[in-house]
Amino acid sequence: MTLEVEIKYRVKDKKKLITKLNLLGARFVVKTHLKDVYFSPHKGKRFIDPNPRLRIRNNMTDGTARLEYHIDQDSYSVVETEVNVSDGQMMKLMLKNLDFREEGAVDKIRNSYQYKNINLDVDIVKGLGTFLEIELINPLNSKQAIRAIQEVERDLSLSKNSVCQHGYLFMVLKKKGLL
Repeated sequence: MTLEVEIKYRVKDKKKLITKLNLLGARFVVKTHLKDVYFSPHKGKRFIDPNPRLRIRNNMTDGTARLEYHIDQDSYSVVETEVNVSDGQMMKLMLKNLDFREEGAVDKIRNSYQYKNINLDVDIVKGLGTFLEIELINPLNSKQAIRAIQEVERDLSLSKNSVCQHGYLFMVLKKKGLL
């Protein structure tokens, strides 16, 4: 299990953001293509937003897959339980056989950076646009982590109005008129 403290921002100008990241000295780490498929129990509460979330994350770049279960602690913190799976398609079949239903999918290209020991993920999400996720993994103190993220927010001149309160799945389903 890991604790992740994260704030997500909608990005209007991706080129401008990348330029700022480079000027600040953020280090490019990796580019990945991720396809996330979300599931809910057939009966009961839908696992959409905000709590909890169950998904299979398929990394199309390296062919790996993980089963992930996320529970929000508060507006910015989430506890993640993840396990690698050797076959994402087989895991999907197992979940369906266990009477889980597929809620939807999120397809994104992620460009990951490091800055001041903080993860910065520039996500280009199919059908939604570009976003920046600023996150710390397993911080000693959530409040200090939020302050560190907000410092990066200031360094990048991000507007508080661009903060997203919902996950990508919620936004995708809402845009399709399914919520």
